Amino acid sequence: TSNVWKEVEIIKVTTTREHRVTTQNGVETVTDDEVTTYTPQTTSTNYTIKRKYKSEETDAGGRMGYRFRDGSILSAEYLNRKYKGDITNESANTFAAEYQWKPVLTLDMGARYQYDVIPSAMRLITYNSAALVSVWRIRDWWDLLGHGQYSYLSDNNSILRLNFNSDWLVAERIGFYLGLEGSFITADKYSPDYWTPYWEQRYYLVGRIKRSYPRFYGSVEARVGRIYDRARQEDLDAYNTRKVLAEQQGWYPGDSPDVGWDTLVGCAATLRKQFWTHWEMYGEASVNAVRDYTEYYLKGGLTYTL
Repeated sequence: TSNVWKEVEIIKVTTTREHRVTTQNGVETVTDDEVTTYTPQTTSTNYTIKRKYKSEETDAGGRMGYRFRDGSILSAEYLNRKYKGDITNESANTFAAEYQWKPVLTLDMGARYQYDVIPSAMRLITYNSAALVSVWRIRDWWDLLGHGQYSYLSDNNSILRLNFNSDWLVAERIGFYLGLEGSFITADKYSPDYWTPYWEQRYYLVGRIKRSYPRFYGSVEARVGRIYDRARQEDLDAYNTRKVLAEQQGWYPGDSPDVGWDTLVGCAATLRKQFWTHWEMYGEASVNAVRDYTEYYLKGGLTYTL
């Protein structure tokens, strides 16, 4: 959905009426004069443009890994992604390489390079990214995770993501955890083809239940927190210019693009089930209520391991 502002010319109609009573030589005269003035006036108005895009993606590929004697793991992935819909008859060969190791007993590290496709239903945009993740087990009941990723896109844009979370085991018998999570994302340039926030921060308080059984893992969580958006300078400049005109001409310039802090509420679930010898089924779902819109995330699949 796009909100477009444009200048339009309207005709301002002004009507004045004059009532006069005069007396001359003892004769009273009553007159009524009405004058209508039509004055051209420039003002601004907005209208919305709604577009709906839909593309379907079909993936086929594989993953392989090798465990070294010191316990570190090197893995590689390949996927051929094919699209139809608004992204018509296009495909991309994507791949990734990841290395996981333990510098010390309580610290897990991972480094990843990835060539992939940005989520978009409008056109095919690829990116190269580098990521680093670490998990520190401070205590048996306390973990601290940090993750950073930098991506450079085929349309010359770039995106930086930072995440952290900390979990505390509160009730071991039922696998109940409390945690704090935070995320930050910034895109160098605006694009209408995919999500490009200028400066978004999110902070959550999370309650999570994790249950593990032989060949099964599941988790559910609820979260509540705060979200902060900062507008791009060019959007602020355009709004301030429009606001000055609105004050002069007497119309509403719309809401400021710098929306600031607001509340976020969400929930999520994860399921993994192994069956037979080599097969695993997995699913992830997440919903966030943010301001006047709702975010949905759904992912599932079936994997075969040699």
